[in-house]
Amino acid sequence: MSPSLQLLVTEQAADQIRNAVNWWADNRADVPSRLGEELERGFRLLVFQPLAGHLVPDAKAPEVRRILIRKTQHHLYYRVNTDPGAVVILAFWSARRGTLPDL
Repeated sequence: MSPSLQLLVTEQAADQIRNAVNWWADNRADVPSRLGEELERGFRLLVFQPLAGHLVPDAKAPEVRRILIRKTQHHLYYRVNTDPGAVVILAFWSARRGTLPDL
């Protein structure tokens, strides 16, 4: 079964993901693949069920949603674009920060 939507990642989100992956590799040697596995699950969920996330009421931009990646305590912030039919990842942000990313 193929996904119903494309997955697009902004440059900002890609940088945040790279930084988190590098941090995880350096600091979590006991479970080095967990972050990548959890990201993959989150991405898969979003392309098949794009409205699975909750709207972020305090986001500066409209219609921003997020899902929690539980095992790593990060949020994927995203927006659903119906034209061209894509989920756009806006940010990958630690839930422990207690603040929103700059969207």
